[in-house]
Amino acid sequence: MTDWTTPKTWSVDELVTAPAMNVHVRDNLGYLFLRPLASSVQVSGTAYAVTSTSWVEVDGTNLRLTLRTASGRVVVGFSGTVNGSQGMTFGARVSIDNGARVEVWSDAVSISVGATTVPLLPLVVTGLSAAEHTFSLEMRVNTGGTTLTVHRAADRPLRFWVLEV
Repeated sequence: MTDWTTPKTWSVDELVTAPAMNVHVRDNLGYLFLRPLASSVQVSGTAYAVTSTSWVEVDGTNLRLTLRTASGRVVVGFSGTVNGSQGMTFGARVSIDNGARVEVWSDAVSISVGATTVPLLPLVVTGLSAAEHTFSLEMRVNTGGTTLTVHRAADRPLRFWVLEV
């Protein structure tokens, strides 16, 4: 994939050439439509149980994504279905490069009665170096002795993704 090129300002009577069109049209469209993406969509398996009041990785294998960036900007998303004690709260965040940087969605997501769908808004992360980065989903419960159940089933898919923008 090529980097974005500022489109050319054409002059009257200027000859339009194939190489110029390739750089300013074809390559820029490729840049827009082929953005690097890393994702995990889980639709089967035992639900995850989070019991720690400290931040912990939910799954260090399946929910640890690697993405090589060029722009320094990514959008990170998570959605899933959780349940726990009524009225309990939990936190969700993404750890970047093994804790070198963290971005928090919320530290006080509330659980209502029964299973709760958690469509957290995408996080916009800027200022990353143009390099390979790892992104890990981390959670914690805010009250000791409680358990947050994070489902991963066909009717309750868990989605975690990172997209360069």
